[in-house]
Amino acid sequence: MQSALQIAPDTVYVLQAIDPTFLDYAPVVGVGLVVLQLVVLIVGQSRDHSRRKKQATIEFTKGAEEMFTVAHRELKEALTEEILAKDKAKEIVANRSDPLRAKIVGFLNRLEHLATGVNHGVFDRGVVKDLAGSFLVGIYLRYQHFIAAAEDENKLVFRQFRKLVTKLARKYPETVPERLRQLTGTSGWLK
Repeated sequence: MQSALQIAPDTVYVLQAIDPTFLDYAPVVGVGLVVLQLVVLIVGQSRDHSRRKKQATIEFTKGAEEMFTVAHRELKEALTEEILAKDKAKEIVANRSDPLRAKIVGFLNRLEHLATGVNHGVFDRGVVKDLAGSFLVGIYLRYQHFIAAAEDENKLVFRQFRKLVTKLARKYPETVPERLRQLTGTSGWLK
């Protein structure tokens, strides 16, 4: 029984009859074919990984969509202003027993989880931008004073969410809703 890499002896004789130097360059051709197979394998695995990453991102955002929508709706009912004012944000952050604080922190923690996945390459940034880019930037702008006040207490809080939103807004300025851009004066933030 022959292995797949062995050439039958008659084939070698035929190839030598056609080209007497066949045995001189046969190893080079063999190595070239192995390298080509490796390249095809690596490219295929890379494409499969990219597809799976995009699929995981879509599945996560689809699963979290209702949770985000409900939490966002509840917060919009509790906070009537478009952008949470700086003084009110500091007041809410300072009052640890405020149920509104707990709702905002819970909501932002969920977004921090998503942002951490994107920033560490677990989720696909392009898919997140397409599915929720404007939503995420809008949420950040709405709660930017709350986030800043919370960061005064703990520098690490919501850091991944800020990083994601900043990258989205700088790389894809169209993700910044125009009404929020005007309300917050974010043109300096986007530079």
